[in-house]
Amino acid sequence: MTVKLDTHAYSAVDLSDAELSLDLLSFGEQVMVPQVDSITERLEDKVASAMNEFPDVAATAKIPVDLTKATSDEQAGQMIRKSLARLRVQLNKENIPAEGRTAVVGSEAAYYLLNDPNITKANESANNGAALRQATIGNLYGFDIVESTNDVLAPLGVYAFHRSAIQLVSGAPSVPESAKGGRQTADGFALRWIKDYNSGAAMERSFLSSYWGATLVTDLKKNETNWQDPKNLVKVRGIRVTFTGEPTATATK
Repeated sequence: MTVKLDTHAYSAVDLSDAELSLDLLSFGEQVMVPQVDSITERLEDKVASAMNEFPDVAATAKIPVDLTKATSDEQAGQMIRKSLARLRVQLNKENIPAEGRTAVVGSEAAYYLLNDPNITKANESANNGAALRQATIGNLYGFDIVESTNDVLAPLGVYAFHRSAIQLVSGAPSVPESAKGGRQTADGFALRWIKDYNSGAAMERSFLSSYWGATLVTDLKKNETNWQDPKNLVKVRGIRVTFTGEPTATATK
């Protein structure tokens, strides 16, 4: 599988003489860590964009996604919880491994899901409630359920996938001969750091960068043997549904 490195994620920070001489107590904590965090945010956006390419299986999995059919936040949460069971069935049909499955839910979907007493009670009893305290939603139907606040993902989206669904590749650019720096791999991701002088601002500059690429992993359709025919390739390791609307309040009698 070919993955195109089409994103150059970087962070450039200019440092004055005063900062270098007086303000910086720890270059790593005060400069490098924020730069890595900035690049990580770009990485999250890259992965989220790939997740939006998961096939929408609401129709094939018979998942109702209209939340106006619910009369309370609790019922909306139950609809979203039940969708996870349906998504589990879809992955099982494609023989996707049970271990290593994750369900990422958008911020609004997470809100409704946490209004479902079945979810709340399960998490309160698991690890003495540690899951909720850590802002995770827990484990259900074989999925590690995680809330996402990433703007790229739909707030009412539910994304179910195996960890092998997305192929993520990184590459560290070369270090220019005129600059001081190096390349390093951390947790499987390659980064380049260089330190040079920004003559335009008359400041030292810390520059951290990496090339990224992400694509969905494809599989061969069942009963097919020809990998060369694009029509035989399918994306089944990650699937999604997107809910619409909001619960309709029950009329007061």
